Amino acid sequence: MLAHSLWVHGVPLRFETDAMDVASDFAHDFGYFLVTDSSSMSCNGFMVRHHQSADCPWKPVAPGRGFRSRLAWRLGNRRRLCMLGSAQVDYDVAKGRCDIYCDDLKIAYEAVYLIVLSYLGEAMDMQAMHRIHGFGFVRENIGGILLGPSGAGKSTLAMELLRKNAVSILSDDTPFVRPDGAMMSFPQRIALREKPSLSPDCYRSFKRARYGEKFVVGVDVFGSAVANQGHIDWLILSGSLKSSEASIHEVSRWRLVWPRTKWVIIGYETPQIWELFIRPSIFDVVSKFRILCSRVHTAIRIGLSAKVARFNFASDVTRSAEVFETFLTAKTLRANLP
Repeated sequence: MLAHSLWVHGVPLRFETDAMDVASDFAHDFGYFLVTDSSSMSCNGFMVRHHQSADCPWKPVAPGRGFRSRLAWRLGNRRRLCMLGSAQVDYDVAKGRCDIYCDDLKIAYEAVYLIVLSYLGEAMDMQAMHRIHGFGFVRENIGGILLGPSGAGKSTLAMELLRKNAVSILSDDTPFVRPDGAMMSFPQRIALREKPSLSPDCYRSFKRARYGEKFVVGVDVFGSAVANQGHIDWLILSGSLKSSEASIHEVSRWRLVWPRTKWVIIGYETPQIWELFIRPSIFDVVSKFRILCSRVHTAIRIGLSAKVARFNFASDVTRSAEVFETFLTAKTLRANLP
């Protein structure tokens, strides 16, 4: 078995597989949190294990139609389901482990990736650190999050700003936010729809089961520009439509009501496998209610403390980056005035 261990802001996780390609992809995507000496955490960390075999030790779950997964068996904190058509999953929170049986390595790794993100999201929720769907950045003493729907261009903009050394990054997709207005790093891979202008050994192609191919840049490329934490001074809203010219301007805090509800309280567009997250028992109901209260508290606090702006993407990513950087430069200079 090949093994990797993660330490994500105090949450340990161990991954094992007998497939070299799956182990390599895992290290590529979670490289920022890899630890070499896991002896002190291996007994307490959640275990995710991939078996390169379609022969699972129970009757396989039939794949669902049109859904990411199909739940077939549940008892207390344990779940068995089929993911992405062929990955058989045995998820046991009480024992702190998940076994995945799949001989299709592309499907297997996608299942591993989603399960790891789902578990880490819940574990961090319990520590009042909540994921938000956005591009988290820091420039000198100014920090913020660019919020927007999937496909808007946040990751492409992040890559361009990193190329220009214009910002430090916490995550291009899901930084953690806390009630005190801090955001914590969660850099994984940066996934792009278009092939990046980098050397071929700096990225890999990743074909997802449902959403097509993306090009994935690992933390080994941008790791030197990762900030471990920052303060949320700005929440910047964006849409999916692009125009000929980029623009950014301050707007009312009231514009944040729905975005905060959607991307902090509900957790929309953050990877979460609901069949594993929801476990109907009195203990789980209490746990999820505490998470909900913490998310509401966090959404209110950051909404009251941060300033709000609206950013419109241009079709040209270079121009979008120039306008975004100019805005941050102006705010940085203003913040530095005596």
